[in-house]
Amino acid sequence: MKLLVTLLVFCVSSIGFTQILRINDSSFPKSSYGPEELIKKVLISSSCSTADNFTTQVTGAPNNLTTKSYGYFKRPVGSTFPFEDGVVLTTGRAYSAGNILESDTVDYDNGDPGDSDLEAALGQTETQDATFIKFNFTPLVDTINFRFIMASEEYDGTFECEYADSFAFLLREVEAKTYANLAVLPDGTPVSVKNINDADICRANTQYFQGYNVGNTNYDGRTVALTASSVVTPGVTYEIKLVVADQGDSAWDSAIFIEGGSFNIGGDLGIDHTIVNGNPGCLGTDITLNANLSVAGATFNWFKDDTLIAGETKSKLDVSINGTYSFKAILTSGCVATDEVVIEFTTPPAIEKPPNDFNLCDNALDGDDTNGFVEFDLSTKIPEILESQLTSNYTIKFFYDQASAHAGVVGTEITTPIQNTSNPQFVFVRIENKFNMDCFGTTSLQLIVNPLLVVDLEDDYKICVTTNGTVIVGSLVIDTGLSDVDYIFLWKDSSKLIVSTGSVYIPTEKGSYTLEVLDGKLPTECAAPVKVFTVTETEPPKVTVEISSELFANMHVVKVVATGSGNYEYSIDQGLWQNTDVFLHVTPGRHIVKARDLNGCGEDQAEIYVIGYPKFFTPNGDGYHDRWNIAGMTVKSSAKIYIFDRYGKLLKQISPTGKGWDGTYNGERLPSSDYWFVLDYNDLITGKINQLRANFTLKK
Repeated sequence: MKLLVTLLVFCVSSIGFTQILRINDSSFPKSSYGPEELIKKVLISSSCSTADNFTTQVTGAPNNLTTKSYGYFKRPVGSTFPFEDGVVLTTGRAYSAGNILESDTVDYDNGDPGDSDLEAALGQTETQDATFIKFNFTPLVDTINFRFIMASEEYDGTFECEYADSFAFLLREVEAKTYANLAVLPDGTPVSVKNINDADICRANTQYFQGYNVGNTNYDGRTVALTASSVVTPGVTYEIKLVVADQGDSAWDSAIFIEGGSFNIGGDLGIDHTIVNGNPGCLGTDITLNANLSVAGATFNWFKDDTLIAGETKSKLDVSINGTYSFKAILTSGCVATDEVVIEFTTPPAIEKPPNDFNLCDNALDGDDTNGFVEFDLSTKIPEILESQLTSNYTIKFFYDQASAHAGVVGTEITTPIQNTSNPQFVFVRIENKFNMDCFGTTSLQLIVNPLLVVDLEDDYKICVTTNGTVIVGSLVIDTGLSDVDYIFLWKDSSKLIVSTGSVYIPTEKGSYTLEVLDGKLPTECAAPVKVFTVTETEPPKVTVEISSELFANMHVVKVVATGSGNYEYSIDQGLWQNTDVFLHVTPGRHIVKARDLNGCGEDQAEIYVIGYPKFFTPNGDGYHDRWNIAGMTVKSSAKIYIFDRYGKLLKQISPTGKGWDGTYNGERLPSSDYWFVLDYNDLITGKINQLRANFTLKK
């Protein structure tokens, strides 16, 4: 177990060693440079630039590699530190800030005094352990700049709220009385642990804070790479003071890492335009390289990958392809200024055509099927927008107007998903190369809300068959009323088998069915809800009739018996159809009774005779009730009818099958009165001879 622990510690230490900065490492000759050599040979990038009149306050001689407060740093292979190499100034010892990963704090009291220029520039007091390098220089350019990182042991999430170790880059013209501090944020805020941190109680400018314990050094936190810059007058001599100091107490140290070659005072092409640096060019748009030399009479030559570019002799060069570019300028003094820069281009997005319309189905947010407003997840259109281009290379942003999309206005991007505000509605798309946000293209996307597809079908249909199951009525046609061209139809039976794909279906048997309708041009969300319906069998009726009342009853009742599997309605003597199969108050005589299927599957009828006699008749020759007879007796009846007056006098003998009595006796019209009759007849069922005696009224 002890061996395992030892090996684990060794592995962790080795990993840390390969990542942490090498500071004043004896394997690098520059580690033994003194302050003047570090400025001239490491910090300043132009051989034509001059730096002199050095003044310093440092701890340790140049060869005191492990104890001096300043020195040279080098980024090892595999490290994520932003700078390849450079100059470091600390308030303690520089060596302990790197080389070997340590758990103890970087803390050393140099015993040096503070710095009054630093205190005056920052409005502070009680600085201690100051390290500074001051020198004069004469720029050949109109702008100077260099990159730096501040790291500190004050970063622990609390201390930075109370203590602020100080540093500044102080610049002034020689003989001027006041300095300008170049170590400031874009808004002029001085760079310090108080002003850049992520502590809970004093959080400030977190966008410039790299984080706590990010590695590469033994300090507890650091800023991101920052840039100090100032406008200067070419040919004028300036004084600059690079200074760092503890403030308030000498406990815990801070450091400034300045990028090697970044102090450009005599011709500079700037930093590399590369994907790694996050600033590549955009293919199709030139990058203008500027030597930044404001010296009359200088002659220029430009090179690409060490090959002379013929005809390019000016101080600027437009480039459009990847390569390492450099210039060589010969000044009138004979000094040669040179610099090189690596240029990479990223590919702008290819937009051959706008994406297809974004169609969604109305989900009726307010309960109205025609509401027209739904939620669109714009991110689902990204693959179509990019087509075959890699998603990992581009950032897609959406905007409500074309101007904002083109300008990439921060804060106006659409946060997807969104609900449309009109129907249809356009949104605008900005496609940015992730390595260069200015390498972009724009297009538009139309949002369309489509109404729900409505299919009007009944829940149940009837198919007409005879009692043996044969189809006897015209085919049952179920028609959706929709176009076969615009829609897709899936008719399925109870086994989920597709039985038809047209807009019309003609079922040939009963069963349970479903219909799904899709719009071929719209997403499946707009499909009509799956419709479920049944087909049941029905058949025409077979009619028989029952007369439920007795012969000669005062009210005759007829019941229609319709056999079959359908639903029927009934009629008598071409009268109105009714749902009930019973007819009341049926008059004596011949009648035609009908029944028909409610689904149009056919009808049947029966003829009946209701036996009875009229209670009165009116033999006045008007064609209505002019004769009296007993109705309903069959044509073959042998019954006899005898008519008497009120005194019993026989007036007439008639047959039920004859024309009936016309109300006369021996050719004379009889008066209005009650008359009597006797009917002798055979019972229809038993055949027994019966006799009926009753009366009726003659009216004029």
